[in-house]
Amino acid sequence: MEKLPINKVGTNQIWDRRVWNKQVWDPQDPYFSSQLYHNFNDLALVLSTKESGYYSSLATATGMVIFPEENGGKPGLRINVDVGALRNAPGTQEVVHGLKFTRCIRIWGMASKSTVNKEQLPLPFISAVAADIINIYADKDKIYIIVGKDRSDYTANICIEFLET
Repeated sequence: MEKLPINKVGTNQIWDRRVWNKQVWDPQDPYFSSQLYHNFNDLALVLSTKESGYYSSLATATGMVIFPEENGGKPGLRINVDVGALRNAPGTQEVVHGLKFTRCIRIWGMASKSTVNKEQLPLPFISAVAADIINIYADKDKIYIIVGKDRSDYTANICIEFLET
């Protein structure tokens, strides 16, 4: 199976061995300048294409760029929202997110049980038992978490990836 290359920032840079013997680096040396620019270019490419692993309550660039003409190549942003305890009865919980976005790209999360076994549920949570399902979605104002039974022993965090207006 063919795999895509992994973009990463190198920890060492390869320079031609014949120039390592120099005692003093001359910034005017064409070789030095070309290698330096090449390394900066590699660094910029890797950092610009990586998926960011920051899950903050502040809007953070994810590393993705959405290219359809109506969006003008806008960068994707991510925010982590702590929604606290889930509902203690079937129904919909609403949480104001305070974002202004053109489009919600992706929404997902994790619910954690506060008891001894620390059970974790991915959000949305799918089950063959309808009452066990937990659904999540967002609109321009709020995040909606729909539970089919008492889930008050779970606390949740929701991540929203979006395009800012």
